[in-house]
Amino acid sequence: MSEVYTLRIKGTGLEFEERQDAFMEKWMEEPSTMPEGYFLETGLGHDDLLTCNVWHRQEGAGGCFFLFDADGDPLLAAVAESNLAYAMGMAYFAKMTAEVRYAADIYESLDPADA
Repeated sequence: MSEVYTLRIKGTGLEFEERQDAFMEKWMEEPSTMPEGYFLETGLGHDDLLTCNVWHRQEGAGGCFFLFDADGDPLLAAVAESNLAYAMGMAYFAKMTAEVRYAADIYESLDPADA
């Protein structure tokens, strides 16, 4: 079962609301295809850990985020319907993927005696 969310602004934060979206669920089943009406803005993260592809709407506000595990399997999709939710979503996923890389670096640098 696919996890698909809508990113909403709540106060000064970001909220994930479950979403029923056949378009996004279909894309998650076939992640090699480009979502229609979107263009790839950037990729965040590290291929061996956690990645997030960021897609921007070609027309209108917002975009979507697709999170993948180290095997390239989709974990979730999040849709931002406004530019503010899109910008906050990009900051959220950039921080998440950077922190995963940072934690892996610390773990990989541990001396066996430290574990």
